[in-house]
This record gives sequence, structure tokens and C-alpha cells, in this order.
Amino acid sequence: MNKISLVLEPAFENVDCARAAIEGFCKGFFGKDAAGIRDFSLAAVEAMNNAVEHSGAVCIRLELAADRQSAVIKLITTGKKFDPTKKRPLPALDGKELPEGGFGLSVIRRLSDGLSYEYSNGENVLTIRKKFRKRAIGG
Repeated sequence: MNKISLVLEPAFENVDCARAAIEGFCKGFFGKDAAGIRDFSLAAVEAMNNAVEHSGAVCIRLELAADRQSAVIKLITTGKKFDPTKKRPLPALDGKELPEGGFGLSVIRRLSDGLSYEYSNGENVLTIRKKFRKRAIGG
């Protein structure tokens, strides 16, 4: 399994840098699955945006790993315990303005193949998994 790690200050401008790193890493393994790379990247970006906006963490640590068929990203933040994987109802759509919040986790679930959460040693660890169709290099 190949891995990279990134440590970011929780700022929205850093999310785009992380997105570019995630996409570049995945293209080396799964370049033939552009849609899968896009979905995985969008799920990770949504999770990072939530961390920047809501976590209160002083840094965001990303651990990205890939093997022949899949990639996993762990988004690690310090701070108060928050389990984003708990099922919550979607906000009511009453024809007025769309409410803030409640859609991001649905997006992440839809774009990924697995989502898990744990809180350990004062850290929130959100893990997102994605299976890919074809390996671009070596097989």
C-alpha cells in the first residue's frame, strides 16, 4: 500500500491544495477511472470543508493510502468529539431557501464506498473509502 500524509492549517484555501494532492496521487493509480477519482476527491473536499468550518481544530491531518483497487483517506482533527456518520434526517425542503447544513454527509456517503468514524486520544478520525474500476499503472 502506498501512502502520503498532509498536515494543513484549517483554512478553505488549503482545501483546494489538498484536493489537488489527492487527485494527483489517485491519478497515478487509477487514471483510467476519472469519475471515481472525481467522486473520491469531492467526498474528501466536503469532509475537509466541514472540518474547516465546524471542528475548531488547529490543524487537519490527512492520511491517504492506495492499493491496486481502492483508496482510503483519513481526516484527523483534534477537538470536541463529533461523529459525522450518525444518521440524521435531511433538512426539510419547503420550497423556500435551502437550509444550511445536513447535505454534506449525504454527499460524502453517495460518492464513497465506505465511511467510518472513531474518536481516540482526543482526535476525530473520519475514514472515507473508495473502490476504483481500473489500475492505471502496473496492471
